[in-house]
Amino acid sequence: YLTWKFVIHSINYINLSVNLGSKKHEKIVIENNLSNGDTKLLKLYSEDNKLVYFGEEESTPFTLLSQESTEKNIIVFPKNYKNTRCIVNCVDNSTGELFMTWLIKINPQKPIIDEINTVNCRAGIPTNFHYEFTNNLNRYCVLSFESESEDFIRIVDTKVMFNAKERKIINMTAPSTYFHNQKEILVFIYDD
Repeated sequence: YLTWKFVIHSINYINLSVNLGSKKHEKIVIENNLSNGDTKLLKLYSEDNKLVYFGEEESTPFTLLSQESTEKNIIVFPKNYKNTRCIVNCVDNSTGELFMTWLIKINPQKPIIDEINTVNCRAGIPTNFHYEFTNNLNRYCVLSFESESEDFIRIVDTKVMFNAKERKIINMTAPSTYFHNQKEILVFIYDD
């Protein structure tokens, strides 16, 4: 006297190795295997938009015809070793139904350290400090400066405009923390 309908979704699994603080571009394939001639208006969503996100084109809804497939770019950008997985969903924009899912498993690799700096501070007392940075590019750019952990190092200006070969002071703060000995914190510098 009851009828149940089950819709079973398989999860596509992508395993990626990425240097911590580096962006990696990866393609996902979206297939419309429905043979009834239906077109789908689809949109991509990321569980964590800081870890896995989309370019401008991929951020808007797109149409997929019946029996058609398309590739979309995702950008993976791990900034710590803690969050190593993210679900990406492709949703039917008209009905809100789940169309496809990917589980992105990220294996953050130790980054190449370009420079090591030392900051001396007292436990429990905030410390302001700065470092000089030179844009070695032969062009204007806006660089982002991001701390691996703002509990230990906060960047005052996270986006800084540079002319070619320009040198600027980057201001930072070590908040009042209560740890002894030393703590290693990465600061990532990247061109948006």
